[in-house]
Parts: sequence; C-alpha cells; structure tokens
Amino acid sequence: MIEPDALRRTMTDAKRALWFELRGRRLGGWKFKSQWSIGPFVVDFCCIERGLIVEADGGQHSPDADSLRTAFLMNEGYRLVRFWNHDVLGNLEGVLRVILDELGGERSGPHPDAVAPSARSGLKAAGAGKTAAQIADSGDRHQAAPSPARGSGLE
Repeated sequence: MIEPDALRRTMTDAKRALWFELRGRRLGGWKFKSQWSIGPFVVDFCCIERGLIVEADGGQHSPDADSLRTAFLMNEGYRLVRFWNHDVLGNLEGVLRVILDELGGERSGPHPDAVAPSARSGLKAAGAGKTAAQIADSGDRHQAAPSPARGSGLE
C-alpha cells in the first residue's frame, strides 16, 4: 500500500489546487482530510463529518478499475464525487460549488471545537456509548449519491 504521506508530497497540480481550497475549513467551514486512508484504500480528500469523498482523477483512473474501490467506500457509508484534473484546473470555482452543494451548503453554527467545554458535553451525549456499528444500524449513514461531476458515482 502506498503511504498517505508520500501521496501528499507528490500531489498533482490539480490535487494541490483543490487541497489549497479545501484545507483549513476554507470551503464553507467544512473540515477535509487529505490522502486519507479508509480500509485498504487512500482517498484524495474526505470530509468525514459529511461522509463525502472528493477525488481529482487523471488518466490513470477508469470506471472498471475503480469499481471495487468505489463499492467498498460506498458500503462504508461514503458518497463520492469525482472530477477530472482538467476540470479542477480549468473550472475550480465550479468544482468548489459542486462540492459545497454535496456537503449541503455552508456549515450552520459554530464548529464543535469553538463551543465551550461545558456545552460540548451535551453535544457528545447524543452519540455517547454507541459503537460505529450501532450508529450505522440506526440508519444515520450517508447514502451514496450520484456524482454530479462524472455520472453515477459507480465509476
């Protein structure tokens, strides 16, 4: 398996441009991880809170080759949105608009890190004591949605 740190150091121009806009909660206040490991796979960018994976793909990706990976990620509860590198480089503003739409728009209210510690305990109480499987069984998992950028999301 390729190490995520190595992938971060060797980003394509498209991934670097996209990461500049996603990092540090720059897009609507949402937190993204770069080159994030999920099971045996490493995804380009992931907003864990919203279960959204963003991929910037070059010529190395194909629907047939990525089908197992996509199926695994969707089964884990993630939605995927993919963009071709030339779309990211040529229409970054449009790409960011699609991502923000997939996230459901700008964050409402302060991020939990900005909430006072006494109030934060009340926020955690809703999911306290639940395992990931219990949360998943509660129907709170994100459903895979078609990718507006490249089709069905099953590429």
